[in-house]
Amino acid sequence: MNLKNINLIILLMLIFSGCSSVTSNSLIGLENCNLNEKDWNGIWILEKEDFVKIKIVDKENGIVKAVSINEKDNHFELSEIIFQIKKGKKWLYANILEENGKKTNKEYFWCKIKNENGKIIYWLPSVQTFLEASEAKKIKAIVHKSAQASTGDGEKALEGSKFVSVILEDEPNAIIDLIENANENYFEWENPFILEKIVK
Repeated sequence: MNLKNINLIILLMLIFSGCSSVTSNSLIGLENCNLNEKDWNGIWILEKEDFVKIKIVDKENGIVKAVSINEKDNHFELSEIIFQIKKGKKWLYANILEENGKKTNKEYFWCKIKNENGKIIYWLPSVQTFLEASEAKKIKAIVHKSAQASTGDGEKALEGSKFVSVILEDEPNAIIDLIENANENYFEWENPFILEKIVK
């Protein structure tokens, strides 16, 4: 599946149907992030064709609203998410709180995110690496697979399943310690998504 062809707002924080995902029962991050409105508010563009309006709604707690216009069946419709930026020890993380008026119910979609020089860059969690970490007992997680049960071989299990859902159950500090200090790639570093600001 080509991730960059999926609805922008849904893509923005990992909410997409039929694709493998890594979610968490807790918000990822150790403390709230005080955001600068100048850095975040404005109109952004992804892949030179998709536009999103971003506005901070609670800067002290790092809560942000993002809205995009999407075309579906020759009609245009609005998509909206509310997400919270939280600090780890080294990095920032975005967690979905609400999508199109529907609040997240303790299964948060999240990603690593940074905002600098007029660009928002975010990386999706690596399903493969988190799956292997769960099977190696490096992290507490529930794994759901649509096609087969775990074989103990992370790579083959993932390739053989149409859908793999990894739900992290560890406390945020344990998750942060693992992903920020490990040698493994817990994010899709080679496939970042980049939003560029075009209107302040």
